Amino acid sequence: MMTFDSEVQLMKVARAHPKTKLVLRIATDDSKAVCRLSVKCGATLKASRLLLEQAKELNIDVIGVSFHMGSGCTDHETFMQAISDARCVFDMGAEVGSSMYLLDIGGGFPGCENVKLKFEDYHQCDQSSTGQIFSIRLWSEDHS
Repeated sequence: MMTFDSEVQLMKVARAHPKTKLVLRIATDDSKAVCRLSVKCGATLKASRLLLEQAKELNIDVIGVSFHMGSGCTDHETFMQAISDARCVFDMGAEVGSSMYLLDIGGGFPGCENVKLKFEDYHQCDQSSTGQIFSIRLWSEDHS
């Protein structure tokens, strides 16, 4: 399993590992994060549709969506929007014939004791929102 977020990466995988399972990494609004990652990685929603279509044409399985809110993000609304965007990409995938079942919510969760919003608060958000929006396998990491 590998992640990708561009046509260049997709074509490399198609040539070198055509049987691998892919996870599409999407960009998020990480403007409230300490370390912003969307400036260097993640596909926009518009680009995501094109990438899913290209993957289907290349007969490459896209099995899920990945995002990272940026390190030190303390805004749960950002997290909720990223989950909503991921749902949109899952729907795009279904439209082109991809069977996605994995959502990797990355990291960026505060790992310090002195922050207002703790990982447990995000966990409650993701349990309620992903349960309403998805019926999938969920992966995450923490930031410490």
